[in-house]
Amino acid sequence: MRVAVDTGGTFTDFVARTSQGEDRFLKRPSTPEDPAQAILSGLAELETLTGETATRLDHGTTVATNALLEGTTSTTLLVVNKGFEDLLLLGRQNRDELFALEPSPRPLLLPRHQVLGIGGRLGPSGEELEALEALDLWIETHRSALIATDAVAICLLHSCSDARHEEAIAEALKQEMPELFISCSHRIASIPREYERAQATVANALVQPLMARYLGLLRAARPDLTIRIMASDGGLMDLAQAQTFPGRTLLSGPAGGLVGAWAAAEGIDRRALLSLDMGGTSTDVAAGLGLPACAQQGGIGPHRIAQDMLPVETVGAGGGSIAWIDADGLLQVGPQSAGADPGPVAYGRGGRQATVTDANVVLGRLPSLLDGGMMMDEEGARKAIANLAQALGQSTQSTARAILAQAEARMARACRRVTVSRGIDPGDLCLVAFGGAGGLHAASICEEIGCQEFMVPAGAGLLSARGILHASPQIRRKKPWLGPIDNDSLQQMEAILEGLQEQAESELMPPITGRLWCLRLRYRGQGSSLQIPWQPGETKRSLQARFAAAHEEGFGFRQDDGEIEVVQLEAVATGASLAMDGSGAPIQRIEGPQVLAGMDRTVWLPEGWSAEIYGDQTLRCFRPATVDRPSTEASLPLALEIHHQRLSAIAEEMGERLRRSARSTNIKERRDYSCAVFDRQGQMLAHAAHIPVHLGATPASVHAAFDSGTLQPGAEVLVNDPYAGGSHLPDLCLVSSAPEPAAILVANRAHHADVGGITPGSLPSSVTPEGYRVLRIDDEGLRLPPTRFDTACVERVATASRSPWERRGDLQAQQAANAAGLAGMLRLHDGLGTDRFDELSGALLDLGEARMARCIQGIPDGIYCFEDFLDDDGLGGGPLAIPVRIEVEGSRAVVDFRTAPDQVGSPINAARAVTESAVLYVFCCLAEGTMPANAGMLRPIRILTRPGSILHPTEPAPVSAGNVETSQRIVDSLFGALAQALPRQIPAASGGSMSNLLFGAPDGSFVHYETLACGAGAGPSGPGADGIQTHMTNTLNTPIERLEQSFPVRVEAYKVAPAGTGNGGRGVIRVLRFLEPVVLSLSGERRHLEPWGLHGGPAGRRGRQTLILPDGSETSLPGKISLPLAAGSILELESPGGGAWQDWSSSQVLAMSTAPENIDDRGTDRA
Repeated sequence: MRVAVDTGGTFTDFVARTSQGEDRFLKRPSTPEDPAQAILSGLAELETLTGETATRLDHGTTVATNALLEGTTSTTLLVVNKGFEDLLLLGRQNRDELFALEPSPRPLLLPRHQVLGIGGRLGPSGEELEALEALDLWIETHRSALIATDAVAICLLHSCSDARHEEAIAEALKQEMPELFISCSHRIASIPREYERAQATVANALVQPLMARYLGLLRAARPDLTIRIMASDGGLMDLAQAQTFPGRTLLSGPAGGLVGAWAAAEGIDRRALLSLDMGGTSTDVAAGLGLPACAQQGGIGPHRIAQDMLPVETVGAGGGSIAWIDADGLLQVGPQSAGADPGPVAYGRGGRQATVTDANVVLGRLPSLLDGGMMMDEEGARKAIANLAQALGQSTQSTARAILAQAEARMARACRRVTVSRGIDPGDLCLVAFGGAGGLHAASICEEIGCQEFMVPAGAGLLSARGILHASPQIRRKKPWLGPIDNDSLQQMEAILEGLQEQAESELMPPITGRLWCLRLRYRGQGSSLQIPWQPGETKRSLQARFAAAHEEGFGFRQDDGEIEVVQLEAVATGASLAMDGSGAPIQRIEGPQVLAGMDRTVWLPEGWSAEIYGDQTLRCFRPATVDRPSTEASLPLALEIHHQRLSAIAEEMGERLRRSARSTNIKERRDYSCAVFDRQGQMLAHAAHIPVHLGATPASVHAAFDSGTLQPGAEVLVNDPYAGGSHLPDLCLVSSAPEPAAILVANRAHHADVGGITPGSLPSSVTPEGYRVLRIDDEGLRLPPTRFDTACVERVATASRSPWERRGDLQAQQAANAAGLAGMLRLHDGLGTDRFDELSGALLDLGEARMARCIQGIPDGIYCFEDFLDDDGLGGGPLAIPVRIEVEGSRAVVDFRTAPDQVGSPINAARAVTESAVLYVFCCLAEGTMPANAGMLRPIRILTRPGSILHPTEPAPVSAGNVETSQRIVDSLFGALAQALPRQIPAASGGSMSNLLFGAPDGSFVHYETLACGAGAGPSGPGADGIQTHMTNTLNTPIERLEQSFPVRVEAYKVAPAGTGNGGRGVIRVLRFLEPVVLSLSGERRHLEPWGLHGGPAGRRGRQTLILPDGSETSLPGKISLPLAAGSILELESPGGGAWQDWSSSQVLAMSTAPENIDDRGTDRA
């Protein structure tokens, strides 16, 4: 007898296939303190029931997952290259919450003191740059730490290209301390991104001792069993593999559910699926035309783990999600959950807050559970919903329907992320609903996203266990490969894949039933790749054609002249599996509306839907192919959040399409872009949580496109002119309009690495080794007023750039993103109808205004003045003041910058749109994440600037650094003023600089741009976070391995800077050696003036930059400079730390500057 078991937090599910081919099912309470107990007792019970002995156990386990989530892992050390010991702490440098006043330190798998550095270094091609440190001496030095640990993770730079250093360390440790568990990164995750690979390796090491003990005990208890473990990629591993690579089991259970869903769907001849696994607290979704291809990383709690995982998207909406009313009187659902105990009110276990389950009960869709075995407390559920309805001024029924609609909108948003954003049309898919609540919401979600049918498999409550029973043993072997497709390379790849296949098959128990070779392909320079199956002997032309078709389907376009390159080779060996029995023919047809209840599923079949019941009790539910019309009946308090969710989902889809199809490192890796959607008047309806400095700039560009007359219905306009809504010239904003009658708009803004100008990167400094120079806007690159986007426009940008090929690709990616956005907006507009769309959109803008007004009301009335300073004016002058005067009266605020200095001939001038963005960002932070990012936010705020000033420059002032540096100082001045009004709330100043670094070849053959994280200011919640992007930016760093593969540069150190004298966060140090001559441009602040502390806290540490010339001489560089460097030059760049914060009641308070009390009303004012 073969048995599959899925261990969950509450129940352990069993499915057994007897020698007679019959399936037996069993569900027993889990034993979390020892999961093996439930398994062993369940096996014994099944053996008694069937009279057969189990010979094989296929096991889905949560041991590794729970250990990571609960922090009950083994003691572990991480070994990295010396100079990179802060690898985990720095991560990708972005913050999770864009508008957090105090960014939280990123959660760590390992604390910093458990990371050890070792000398030795390999290059991007595997060449040895520095010999490995003497291992006997290194082990002796760290002996006490090694003795005290259970496991060691090893992750060295470029180990994917050559593993000899990792293998040498592992061998030396094994000989010296054979009891250690050792995980090497080249075996765990073969991807050229050092942080992601380190995370995966550490995760594996943390759980390896626990899994080895657990599986060893299970094997000892039943030595007669052949045990296989379900992996996150949907295949089965043998016991030895699971003990060596337990990190591959982190999505074991959900992977079983997906395999089960696809296997069950084959029973009714469906392969293109969208799975919906809805539980009490969350819902998992996945999609694919066949079982989805594995993603190369996935999320476990707050951690991103680079392991092959079936691509599951999780959203915090489940049956236990709590409904509540926010401060604006609007209905909200989740993310809080009633959990299993006490659970929904309808469970009768003491729950008091209305939930999604209670709404289903009130609407008559859930009279009981377990086929009548557990009756619902309908009266209690109705009372809980009625309390909400009374507060909302609505009926109980309409409130219950709105609760479901909002939860379903959140789930639909996740469904769109795994379909539309990947180029999959939901209308082509069959939704498979399982989990405790999936069948209750499947029909509504289908209507929301355009699916025409859904199915609920027989035994839906045991689908993960059924999937595990029918999974195949599987081994994957991969090798990074970067190069073009040509006949020679195809021959080389065939030989390598043959070797990988042999390795895979040698580790797989016979019989071997399948082999698969895949190439990961992309257009040259792109960040995302597509996995394309490949057969030996296939021609280059055929492979290119298949990739181009797949790219057009997934990304919305193809590049007929684009060079295709290979980034990874993969060979997969597969063993035999059990086939799931077919569902047979339909035996009964049912018409909605009605509830279809069973032991492990409850299905709501609405009016207009039909269902067929198959012989095995599988349900297929379908509807006529009609136009989808989202519900228009709900009143505004009930419908508004749903509309907001839909608009936000479209903006997110645009961003994902842009990232995946872009060519430049700055967009695909650092994610320096933003996307937004607008109504036909150009009012911003939703802005995805991307880059704060774009909050005001993107709407300003849309208005400029309107005002120019070039933006007609159906047209596209490109603009970067800082005097026409732009921020700085590298930020190209593409605005696209839908045809009449909708004429709605979408826009995206992306930072291009070079748009011409006098230095590579288009961010020149007014400081050179020869002295100061006065700059004009044209020195910074190509300036585009609103210009019709066509081939001539693309070539104009490409011709101006030092990297024309990259510009063409990035502009094509921007166009594809807008096409996806317009398609989504038109679906929503046409579904609602123009009147309802306008009504909801107008109400959403009113909501933005109301929430901003309420935020301002939380500030005591008064006048608050402050000035912070830029280090200098870029032309040899001293500190330059950024003064602000904030007047608060009731729910309105006037923010006055009119006393700012005159514009200067250096790039520190900040365009008016940038100034607006800074103001919006600060007030959004005060709202603590509740603010919908739309045009309504600005209505209660009056922003006054003076044309010709540094904060509202006019032609021909340069502006390139104003967007990235002056914007940060505007934020500091605003927070400095507000600290007087809200002393318990405002943190100390953060590092206040993006520490911009640009370098490029003198001949323009390459250009690279990046920013450095800094230290966050400390605040009332505690010390500031180290090495994190703050305020007006949130771009990621460039992975060291990617950087060194792409450019002639070597990163010699990347670490956290020394601490200052207080509790402010620490900055970052990055040391670069240039291997070829380059032109370098730096633009940084807080090099002379420290970030201020609050309430007695000392100032933060200043940034600095040191140049070490090839002859070994050192010189200190100013924060802003452009200069040529010889090959062999070394730059050490340190970003500033954050200011400290002590008790708010301290008598020593930051000295506040006072602005004149009476300022006339002259100046620019846009309410």
